[in-house]
Amino acid sequence: MWRGRLSPPPDPYVLVGWAGDGGTVAGFAFGELSPAATAPTGKLQALHVLPALHGTGAARALHDAVLDAFATWGLDVAQLWVVEGNDRASAFYTKHGWVFDGTRGRNDVGGVEVGTERWTRPVRLHG
Repeated sequence: MWRGRLSPPPDPYVLVGWAGDGGTVAGFAFGELSPAATAPTGKLQALHVLPALHGTGAARALHDAVLDAFATWGLDVAQLWVVEGNDRASAFYTKHGWVFDGTRGRNDVGGVEVGTERWTRPVRLHG
């Protein structure tokens, strides 16, 4: 699936990996530019860390690296989609300034159609 999403890579895009002990990749994040009718938006397409690293700050570091890239691209707004019922992801994104904007959709995840929710936030939070 990832080979298809990244070949050819979106322009611009960022893929950030985080290596744990022994050089093993313990997580990754993927963001891309989404030209919108009103203004370009940074889309956080994926953010994953191994379950053993939940709560260690690894996900926060990946999240912040993608938002930093969005800022260097001059973007003001970031967007992502969360699978409905993914309470862990919803709690993480809420903690980091994201808000469900009321938009719902459907997406194929590994051959299964699931409900999704669109979340947004400013690329840079004020204060």
